[in-house]
Amino acid sequence: ANVAAKYLGEEGARTPVDFACVVGNPWDLPHINRKLPYIVTNTLATNLQEFQHSKAAKFVEGSDKISNKDVLAAKTIKQYDEAFLRRHFGYASVGDYYRDGSSIAYIKAVRVPMLAVNALDDPVVHWTGLPFDELASNPYTAFITTRTGGHLGWFQTSDRRNREKGASSVDQRWICNLIRGFFDLAVGMEGEQGGESDLDTPRETLPRHQKTQQHVGGGGGGGAGS
Repeated sequence: ANVAAKYLGEEGARTPVDFACVVGNPWDLPHINRKLPYIVTNTLATNLQEFQHSKAAKFVEGSDKISNKDVLAAKTIKQYDEAFLRRHFGYASVGDYYRDGSSIAYIKAVRVPMLAVNALDDPVVHWTGLPFDELASNPYTAFITTRTGGHLGWFQTSDRRNREKGASSVDQRWICNLIRGFFDLAVGMEGEQGGESDLDTPRETLPRHQKTQQHVGGGGGGGAGS
């Protein structure tokens, strides 16, 4: 999500993308990293170390900048990024790496309709780092926050009727229905324009910011949205 939002801001009206949705985006990486609970950042670091063994070892071999010992000793995501990623990409500090990789600074340059969705109880993306003002000031972006939902969760409470109908796991996730509805609306509006996309004019698809308390569960799921 962070990469997608940053790309849309970097490309502006040049992008071939007509509309987009970003979910659970960390937006401001320095701020989010400071707010990460230890159990979360430690788990992320452990997962990346497993990836290091299987996929990323070739980036360390023969490097005079990266120590595999330091990478495998990392206890937090910041320690991992300091030992590996910021050195691999040539940044002077992990702070520089985070600031340069954050999509928050690129929101103002987005020039296609973009829906952003974050849960206020997300254990990975702390709500104090959400870009309310930045998203509200761009007419091309719409922002929805939910009271619950976790990190990429938004599971709806299963009831007997859903089980009897054999509802799929997708149908029981509020976020999937929201995204599907947004894209259906966006495609329909584009069809009304004869298949042409006027990237110089923002299309009103949703309110600038909507805080909702949909019937969603608090459980998170999936990987990091960065």
